[in-house]
Amino acid sequence: MVSAVCLGGHWKRVNTVLRTPFDEEACSGDEINHAEFMKNRSDVITRCLELGINYVDACCGAEIMVYSKALRGRRDKMHLGYSWHLRESRYPEWRTAKKLLEGLDLGLRDAKLDYVDLWRISLPQQVAGGVNVDDVEPVEHGAVEALYKAKKQGKVRFWRVFPPITGFGSSP
Repeated sequence: MVSAVCLGGHWKRVNTVLRTPFDEEACSGDEINHAEFMKNRSDVITRCLELGINYVDACCGAEIMVYSKALRGRRDKMHLGYSWHLRESRYPEWRTAKKLLEGLDLGLRDAKLDYVDLWRISLPQQVAGGVNVDDVEPVEHGAVEALYKAKKQGKVRFWRVFPPITGFGSSP
């Protein structure tokens, strides 16, 4: 079961909270180079767990890197939602199942994760609006193929395409 309240969102106020510039690029590699911020995120995860919040939604590379590090040693207590926005089918070079799976593998490796609980792929806006069915179907099919394969491989427990697409069911 996932808690009704979750932790998530983007880094909208991080510089205000830290009162110092936060370099998101510092979170893209193996080491996160902002000790004060990492302590804050670890403390937030601890407090969430104390209050019964058991889901964190990470939707960019920096969030995935930070939260995967903050969850080390307690990964089994928190469900992790994953959406690496730069490696999704909203960008033309990531619109095949092969490329999406490659992006997932890179993200899992970089974040030192074996799996994610929820993989959420955002489709491009023109696909979401259903502008041209000839353009829509290959992108939808590539996303669904990648999601099914990742689940079968044990890299993803559940999945979701956003916005929902027609012709396919929800996560198995």
